[in-house]
Amino acid sequence: MADSIAEKILANIKTTLEAITTAAGYNNTVQIVYRDPIAALDLQKYPAIFIAVGSDDTDPMAKSSAHRSLNLTLEIWIRPQKDLSKSLESIRADVQKAMMVDVHRGANAVNTIERSSSYMLIMGEIPEGAIQIGYTMEYRTKIEDPFSAPA
Repeated sequence: MADSIAEKILANIKTTLEAITTAAGYNNTVQIVYRDPIAALDLQKYPAIFIAVGSDDTDPMAKSSAHRSLNLTLEIWIRPQKDLSKSLESIRADVQKAMMVDVHRGANAVNTIERSSSYMLIMGEIPEGAIQIGYTMEYRTKIEDPFSAPA
């Protein structure tokens, strides 16, 4: 079964995030990247990233090719030994850097646009934190075929 253009973009993002390692020049090593929301509920490894897919909007005025905007949120969870806020900022910068390495998502997108981000801090026995970063991937498909890009 062939993958849609949107699926190819999502697979590229997952691979991109999995490549965040100190050996590759980043400040952190991502332990796991999830696309399955159920699997993400049982976090055991940190930093962990959950790719939450939102809307896939189309341009209603398009004639021969569909101009699309795939919206998603990357939810990054960490459990640092100290300096929770500083650790969140460090992993956020790593994710931002990685997402801009290939804004065309393996030649499947026109552009990758970062939107807003927000923090969540959980101060318990073991402090945890999360940051959510929104992204929009602009891409094109044939109107009649979400598996094919226009010529």
